[in-house]
Amino acid sequence: MEALNKIRTATFCFALAAILTACSNDSGTETHTDTMAEPQASAFQILNAFSAVGSSSKTAQIIAPKLEQHLNQPVELLFSQGREAGIGAAADGNTIVMSTIGLTALLPAVLPDYPLDPFRDLRPITRTTQTPDLLVVRSDLGINSIEELVEYSNQNPGDLTYFHIAPTSIHRLEWAAFFGELGIEATLDESRSNGNDDAMAGIVDSSLDMMISTSPYMTGLIDSGDGVPLAVINPTRMPLFPNVPTLHSQNQ
Repeated sequence: MEALNKIRTATFCFALAAILTACSNDSGTETHTDTMAEPQASAFQILNAFSAVGSSSKTAQIIAPKLEQHLNQPVELLFSQGREAGIGAAADGNTIVMSTIGLTALLPAVLPDYPLDPFRDLRPITRTTQTPDLLVVRSDLGINSIEELVEYSNQNPGDLTYFHIAPTSIHRLEWAAFFGELGIEATLDESRSNGNDDAMAGIVDSSLDMMISTSPYMTGLIDSGDGVPLAVINPTRMPLFPNVPTLHSQNQ
């Protein structure tokens, strides 16, 4: 499954593995935070690209209290800043961006009008989170494995519905590779709103058959019994779901 392994590797690098970056206003300016300097009166800001429930945003909420202690100044969290988070911010060492590799690497490479140039506008500091994606089907389908999913698709071509969270998300690439490798025929539910909420609601009310998203979102569906995890899109299994296989190889 060469193509699927390639997209799995890309997902391993891209999907919600948050990158903490320092803002810069121009191509020749880098931001450096001197933690030994005197405390500043203004708040240190963390601009989060996504809402407060996202993986990278939850990481920021864990980091913020520790960062306040380290810097000896207040830390302000701003959520839902979107793809333009950090653009125009003062390069004063007092503002950082918490985003995903999808927004800082994938989208700038595929969208010609993307407003952010990570090489010019941002200086990477560290990766803070690595979040595996999960393929989940609604439980009342009676499908409990990839093999059963393939068999169902072969018997009912095109009947399965899925959603990719957003047209430019890494999940769209995951679906394309997944379908291409396994020959699964499914129909994109184009009535869904972008984001996880509408798709998750569809799994719960049985109006959507399948979705792929990051494990923090999928865990609730699995724990409630509404969703059945079929695969971890990651090189290794998740300790939280040790019986759910990966798509890395037949041996895992």
